Amino acid sequence: MSFLFAQRMELNGKISADSIAVHIYNISQNKGTINNNKGEFKIRLNLNDTLFFSSIQHVDYKLIITQKEIENPYVEIELETKVEALNEVFISSSGLSGDLNNDLLKIPTDPYIDGSIFGGTPVKPVTRTEARLRNQSIGAVTKIVNTLNGKIKRAKRDVALENKDILIRKVTSRFSKEFFNKALQISEGYIQDFMNYCGCDKRFESLTTPETTLNLVEFLKEKSMEYKKLKQTK
Repeated sequence: MSFLFAQRMELNGKISADSIAVHIYNISQNKGTINNNKGEFKIRLNLNDTLFFSSIQHVDYKLIITQKEIENPYVEIELETKVEALNEVFISSSGLSGDLNNDLLKIPTDPYIDGSIFGGTPVKPVTRTEARLRNQSIGAVTKIVNTLNGKIKRAKRDVALENKDILIRKVTSRFSKEFFNKALQISEGYIQDFMNYCGCDKRFESLTTPETTLNLVEFLKEKSMEYKKLKQTK
């Protein structure tokens, strides 16, 4: 048995975290896995490989495989919960423009309360573009006029674009800059542009659930090759 072959092995481990879905990615081998509902995982690797642990709710963690892991192929990983600071918001005492559709969006409202708190069905918060679409459809006459002048059509397009943008940013936040830089070889300045490029693919939305994380990673790897070739031709 060669020395190189002897260094290849399967690592077993357990993740201590408040989140069930943690993605374990072998950056050196471009392969990954997800822990089970007990936090356990298995992944094949070599000596000096780099494992990358990523979760929406936790700080990214990196583990370089040393001789210690080769000789004792079991690890316990404890991930640190992310603490995100809220941006401070300032609201001016006035600032109304006289445009009813725009000014309605500026009027302070009560804090959003999820209906599930009271045993009801959870309600999705309304975005600015969704509110604008609703305002332009209030009343039969208003709806007819705004349908004829194209305002409702434009508002629907804006809602679709905003929802796509929200989804893209949500998916982007699931991965660290190191993942884009090392695993996909996408530099920091091009990450958002690359993810917007991925969002144009009709397969993107179906790969954004926690259950499809591995398929999403494979998709991002595929799109990164296309994206880099496209950039080279420009």
